[in-house]
Formats: sequence, C-alpha cells, structure tokens
Amino acid sequence: MVEVIAAVASVLGIITGLWFLWDKVGAPFWQGISKNKKPNVSSLVLEKTPLFRNGVTVDLGWRTALVGDDAVGKTAITEWISALQDTSKLERWMFPSKTLPIIYSVVTSSKPSKVRVVIRKGEVTYSSGAVPVPDSPFPLKVFFIERRVFNTEGLDEACIISTHLRIPVVALQNYAGLVGKSFYCSISAIDFRKEGDCTNVYVEISDVNRRSVNRRYSLLSGSEQGRVLAELGIAAAQFASRKTPTMLVIESNSFSFDDARIDMYLNYFADTGFKFQTIIVSHDVNRDWKSWSVIELTGSPPTVEAHSQQAKGLTKRSSRPAVPSARPLSSQGNHEEFKV
Repeated sequence: MVEVIAAVASVLGIITGLWFLWDKVGAPFWQGISKNKKPNVSSLVLEKTPLFRNGVTVDLGWRTALVGDDAVGKTAITEWISALQDTSKLERWMFPSKTLPIIYSVVTSSKPSKVRVVIRKGEVTYSSGAVPVPDSPFPLKVFFIERRVFNTEGLDEACIISTHLRIPVVALQNYAGLVGKSFYCSISAIDFRKEGDCTNVYVEISDVNRRSVNRRYSLLSGSEQGRVLAELGIAAAQFASRKTPTMLVIESNSFSFDDARIDMYLNYFADTGFKFQTIIVSHDVNRDWKSWSVIELTGSPPTVEAHSQQAKGLTKRSSRPAVPSARPLSSQGNHEEFKV
C-alpha cells in the first residue's frame, strides 16, 4: 500500500513539474512564436482620412490590441481593413461628402503586397501596383465579434445572434458544432432548436459557481451572451482560416467582460493552433496585454496619431486634448451605434 501511495505521489509530482515547466517556459515560448507570425495584413497606410494625420501608418502584428479613447479611429481602422472582403462596413464612410475622398493602402504579407482603396460618395475603388482593379485582389475573410445596437423586436434568438455577428443562421448552426472543444472554453455546447415559428438557442455554459447549466440565450447575462458570440465568432474564423487568410476583430468595449475573462482570451488567442490574425479593440490603455502587439491611438480628429507600445509596462500617458463622444447615427428605429 505504501508503495502504491509513493508511486501515485511520484506521478503527481512529475505532472506538477511538467505543468510548471510549461507555464514558465513552454507557454511563453509558443506565445512568442505566435506573436512573430507573419500577419495577413501587416499595416495600414492612411493617406487621407477624416480622423488621422495624413500619412500615418498603423503597423499590425499577428495579435494586436488597438487601444485609445473614444472617437480616435479604433473601429474605423478595422472597418477600412474589411474593404478587402467587401464594402458592407464602409457604408457609413461613403456619404458624408465633407470628409471624402478617404484614401488608404492595406499592406499584406503576400501578393499583391499593397492594395490601395479610395472611398468616394457612393463608391469604393481598388488598385494594385497603380493599376485599377474591379474588386479587392487580396482574399481576406474578416469576422467581427461585437454587440451591435439594433431593434430586436420580432427577432428570435438565432436571428439576434446572426445580426450581431453578421453570419447567416444556417452557417451559425454548423459553426455551433465546433464550440466546446478548447481547454479555455467555458461553453460546452450551443444548440439551435426550431420551436414553432422561432429558432431558439440553448447554451450549456459554466455559471459563476463553475456548474454546468443549460439555458436559453435570452436568459443569459450580458457577459454570458458575449461569451456565446465570442465562441461562435472564433469557430467561424478558425474554420475559414483553413483555406483563406482570415482576421478576427473583437470589439471588447461592447462586452461586459471582467479582467479575468479578457486575460483568458488573451492566452486563448496566443495559442499557435489559431491560424487567423486577431485584433482586439479596447479603451484599456494600461492593461498588461501580455505578448500582444499594442497600438495606442492618441489625439483628436483630424490629426490622430498611432503609437506602437510595449506590451508590458506601458508608460503613463501624458495629457491630451479631449475628444468628442461617439453618438448614434439615428435615435430611433433600427440603427447601429456610431463608433470610430
């Protein structure tokens, strides 16, 4: 009996030692490799925009935190990048004639190495190597994880999730089967069920006491609903990245995640198993962003600047001009929150 106990203690000691070694050496090593991966989009050169000083370059890593105050262009950068996929995120930039044209170049890691985008009233044009092309020549897939503001009246749970993520319900049902397979995931399963005329969404999730519970999406807290959107968006990006350059954008300001949850996702995305580029948009300048690249946007439109920061030990910010708060495009009916 004593020998058995000694053997078990020995095995536990080995496991503990291996875990300690991984935590202190292995994980940082692999996170470093992940950080140094060549990003699908390496930079954005802003020639003329209503927000940034002309000529500003925003350099991006494989994992990038875009941080800064309201109305300094964090969301705008991600929307302009998404022009490589389609123009659905550019509509709000195509009509305020006083700020047009908007001209910028997206620098990519493979051919074509640079795509120039010009936004004019009602149109978006592309060029590569000074040669006009009818559409984006770089096949980038972009997924946005965000909580959008819209009128949910008459929408079932599946349609609400679909509207937040801009992913069709049929596709979401397929991506749901990929959720729950990660060590970091606090959601075990997501089930889309047709009930009468509605498609409701049932989520098996760990509650605050780490007990597994099964609840309807509409009965979850705001933070829990955010975790559902995040897991479905991650599953979609992971699947798409198998065959297409992919970027995942997380608007963390629209979710009520606590610090521990955000840290969990930072470690989650540092895993080299992810084959997509990730951008997190946040107000939190002073957070420890671990191994992530950090770009801080400072100033106020139209002369916002972009500064690369060290991921750890950010220096205290100097005082800066106040910037106007973001405001809705519309005060009634279906509308989205106006974010820049």
